[in-house]
Amino acid sequence: MYFLKESEDWKKLGGSLTSSPVAISPEQGRIDVFAKSEYNTLIHISRDGARWSKWENCGGVLTSRPAVVSPEQGRIDFFARGDDNGLIHLWWENGKWSDWEKLGGVLITETEAAP
Repeated sequence: MYFLKESEDWKKLGGSLTSSPVAISPEQGRIDVFAKSEYNTLIHISRDGARWSKWENCGGVLTSRPAVVSPEQGRIDFFARGDDNGLIHLWWENGKWSDWEKLGGVLITETEAAP
């Protein structure tokens, strides 16, 4: 379960998380939060400045905490270790998600991303 403090009260956002959430702001007035679900898939929730969306299942099979970066306004790149211990990648651009892509390698640690 993920909570966010808004003004003086905490707001319950729901979700069933099995990793720490990661958040990014790909454009002014927007925040996107990602985590690994209880089913080892990527889940996502966003806030457009006025309200929170519902949790969205983005699929994939994650074996690590997600890492996320926004290299330019309006784009989000997500990375994690997949079920074969290789790096997997998903991105959001122009209002839609890409298909998952396997980038290969053998990861023995959690994934990290930096701008």
